[in-house]
Amino acid sequence: MTVAEAHRRILRIRDEIIPQTARESANNNQDVLLDLNRDQFLYGRDAEGEVLTPSYSQDPYFETPEAALSYKRKKEAYEAIHKGMRWNTAVGFPEKDSDTPNLIITGTLFMDYLFINIASDTYEVGSTGIAAPDIERKYGKIYGLAPLSKEYFWFGFMRPDIMNKIRQLLPVK
Repeated sequence: MTVAEAHRRILRIRDEIIPQTARESANNNQDVLLDLNRDQFLYGRDAEGEVLTPSYSQDPYFETPEAALSYKRKKEAYEAIHKGMRWNTAVGFPEKDSDTPNLIITGTLFMDYLFINIASDTYEVGSTGIAAPDIERKYGKIYGLAPLSKEYFWFGFMRPDIMNKIRQLLPVK
């Protein structure tokens, strides 16, 4: 192989193969991407990995501190019943404070209607559940992978897919 041919192959890998394989990896693992987002909700984290705010005790939705405390206790009881519930246990989010909200809302309100759309160089996660607009307004950027989730997806899925594709194109002799 000439230097010019090696250069052409490297550019093709950079400009075509890596983006295409990354898109294929995301498409083939949509359920993993959604599960990672669900775990962030469970741990009370937004797309940046930050703790969701406002906390239950500071949420203006509740008219009284007693109403906030009552809701917090109801969520604590729900979490205690579902203590082992995790969609993906590999990501090491720290346990959340009991005053930190999680976005685990069952049924048609939010979680059952999560979706993912994958485009050429990006993806979008969202929910069409009836509670989604209120949740998005209150907590901001909740969809998408937090840094810990991105790292997990990169090393566990996308990087191996890309490396396998490159090995196929550049077999070692």
